[in-house]
Amino acid sequence: MSKKPQLICVLLSLVTSVVAFGRPPAVTQENNTVVYVNRAEIKAARVAAEINKQLPLQSYHSRVSPEKIEKIRSEVIQKLIEEELLFQYAKKLRIKVSKKEIDNSLREMQKEYPSEKAFWQRIKRAGSDKKKLRQEIKRVLAINKVKKQEITDMISISSNEVENYYKNNKEKFIKPAQFHVLHLLISVNPGAMKE
Repeated sequence: MSKKPQLICVLLSLVTSVVAFGRPPAVTQENNTVVYVNRAEIKAARVAAEINKQLPLQSYHSRVSPEKIEKIRSEVIQKLIEEELLFQYAKKLRIKVSKKEIDNSLREMQKEYPSEKAFWQRIKRAGSDKKKLRQEIKRVLAINKVKKQEITDMISISSNEVENYYKNNKEKFIKPAQFHVLHLLISVNPGAMKE
């Protein structure tokens, strides 16, 4: 089977998941399964964590309408389903992520903190630990490899194609004239200037 039909199968699985599940059920407990993606569970705690990335302050949540929170929740669940399908596809393709790649990503993350200790304290406060974080990094790297291998590397655009597109769509690249008007008021003594 060529790569394009496989990618189409992944996308069709995604559409089927969305149609099959429709509107996500209400979450009552963090340990509840919100949705299954080919036997893999997406837990309410993960959905809540992703929502909190978009709406980080709980005090702010009270100012967001329930409809907006539900919309964000649906989008988050959709994103998690897509990620899970890509991860499963990475497993199917036997994409490997090395310990070195995980370590490099971990080091990059740690650079954002004043010390390694501060980094791990933040991870602990977030409810995670070293093992869980390494698993999540491995997962993200595998998903990124699938995207690169199955999508990005398949795109090939020549210089001629770019030039032709530009020639055929010049109006999209023309920036209209812009003006920045300032109104300056200067106080002048009428008797100071006699000509």
